[in-house]
Amino acid sequence: MTRKLSISEARSRLPELAHRVARSPGAVEYIEHRDLDETLALTTKSHLEYLEATVKELRKKVAVPFTLAGSLAAGADDAALEAALDAMREEQAALADTKLGELAG
Repeated sequence: MTRKLSISEARSRLPELAHRVARSPGAVEYIEHRDLDETLALTTKSHLEYLEATVKELRKKVAVPFTLAGSLAAGADDAALEAALDAMREEQAALADTKLGELAG
């Protein structure tokens, strides 16, 4: 069970809190201080290292750009790609006209 304690209560119960956190992997005790904007968290070093390693692995996955399976990358700009596609369309249209002429003729 995770709960928030005041800094005064945490100070007076620190040995108990330390034992509780150490006995429960992944346990966190939150400590509030009236002069701080953030709540403090008491956990084990191994749990903190686990969290840091998890974040590191997730950042690696995010850092790799998404590529759809079967996608390809071109080293040309958009204008060159459009020109190449237009040339292929014209070539295919000419081949289709030739086949149609052979079938009709």
